Amino acid sequence: MSDSRRLGKYFLIKNQLKPHLVLEIRDGMDKPSAPVILAEYKSTSCADHQLWFLDLTTGTIRSKLNSFCISIKGDSVIVQPYFKDVSTQLWGISENKIQTKDDPDMVISVLDSVPKISSSCVKAKYTGTDGQHWIIEHVPAQLFYIRSMQDPKKVMDVKGDSTKAGAKVILYPDKGNQADNQLWYEDEAGIIRSKIKNFVLDAGVIQPFDNTNPNQQWVINGSHLRCKADEERVIEIKPSGVTGDTDLVATRFAHDQPLQNWIFEYISGKTNLNHRGTGKHFIIRNRASGLVLEVQGQGATPGTHLVTAYRNTDQKTFTNQLFYTEDMSGTVRTELNKYCVDAVGGQLVINPYDPYDKNQQWRLTGHKIHNREHQNLVWSVTSNSTEPGEQVVATAYDGSELQQWDVQYLPAKSFYIVSRMNSKVLDISGDNTSAGASVIMYDRKNVQAPNQLWYEDENGILRSKLNGYVLDSTKDHVKMQPFDPTNSGQYWVIVGDRIQNKYDNRLVLDIAGENKKNQAPLCAYRYMGGDNQHWTFDFV
Repeated sequence: MSDSRRLGKYFLIKNQLKPHLVLEIRDGMDKPSAPVILAEYKSTSCADHQLWFLDLTTGTIRSKLNSFCISIKGDSVIVQPYFKDVSTQLWGISENKIQTKDDPDMVISVLDSVPKISSSCVKAKYTGTDGQHWIIEHVPAQLFYIRSMQDPKKVMDVKGDSTKAGAKVILYPDKGNQADNQLWYEDEAGIIRSKIKNFVLDAGVIQPFDNTNPNQQWVINGSHLRCKADEERVIEIKPSGVTGDTDLVATRFAHDQPLQNWIFEYISGKTNLNHRGTGKHFIIRNRASGLVLEVQGQGATPGTHLVTAYRNTDQKTFTNQLFYTEDMSGTVRTELNKYCVDAVGGQLVINPYDPYDKNQQWRLTGHKIHNREHQNLVWSVTSNSTEPGEQVVATAYDGSELQQWDVQYLPAKSFYIVSRMNSKVLDISGDNTSAGASVIMYDRKNVQAPNQLWYEDENGILRSKLNGYVLDSTKDHVKMQPFDPTNSGQYWVIVGDRIQNKYDNRLVLDIAGENKKNQAPLCAYRYMGGDNQHWTFDFV
């Protein structure tokens, strides 16, 4: 089966009479109670607000944009965060109708007599009109890695690249080349399948799909892989045994068991990319209210509170909703002014970095953000109110949705890496996309050339916009290579005006021999303080 025919869990809801019209969250409004309307179909590459999925574990239809559920308020069709046991969010799809679970005679309907652009959607009694009939059209699946949250360098892997039924599934280092045996997807029902022959995960092996076998029906639920037939069963990493393999087993769900937590890392649809192109910045959304976190009122002063807010998509003003982690200091920081999230008197605020303040030390684990030293201390809201402005607190963990968060990484921002020595930029020689391409210094081109543009990935590691490859200092001079998470010579991060190795902070990126000419090579060298080791970062 080709990638274009491998259908995934996301779908369009098209009007049967006018299939160019689809259901969408109006104008991509990312806020609770946003209306659902009819709109012109947009390309699936940029239309998350027109894509939906069926969450079989809750019986809801959810938006890809924010996982909000199609809901009823009065008679209007809107989207809301998921509320457990609320019947106005439960739906069935049958014979081109979308019916309420409580009363199958009530369906999603277009308010206007003839479907048209911007028509509002309502709950109405089924009468057979054109505005009550829908086509569910699944779009091609997205491939992803299933990465261990405890050890992100390792991913779920079909052992030995085997294509045979019954092949063992293990945890194995990421090969860095998007190998078929390390890629997975969700099918139309949300069931996890391997890219190899579209086999399904059957606990610790892959098999052809048997819809009568509940042990093959594993679905993504937050940071867990849960059994669709029994939500208390999850996939867990079993430590290496006598075979040396790190196996996978089905077991009972346990709170705070890191071996049961996974990261689902989607890859780019472009086959020449070694990375999906997301950057280090993310938004943080509360699962109970559906609202995101922001630094209150764009305040940049120490002690400014973190509060809940509607999502702001204006790139000129949304930096107070952007956060990133800095592993070397163990902090979560705001992009607004690089201050750290700090717990003061039980309230979450921003403050300048203090290496001795344990209340600035946080870790993202699954849907929980907890203190590194006191792991029972977590971020929380105090109610599930969908009104913005609620202050966020640090409190004892109780497992409620008030303390559950979704972290959404955003597309990376690209920049030039400019030498302070001579204003030349970091350049991949000859636009070479091959592994082993040389990295040199060169005059900046008059156009924004991908071989001179760079970005920081989710872990802050520098990558090329040309192909997602990373800097590799394993040899005398720096080369470009696919990312190998086991190679410490590829972990180059920005620290102030230096490019520093994440695992050896004595090493920095250096223009070899202080060579000021075009095509000067680069190397890893101990920090000496010269301008050939100092850089500026010019964002485009």
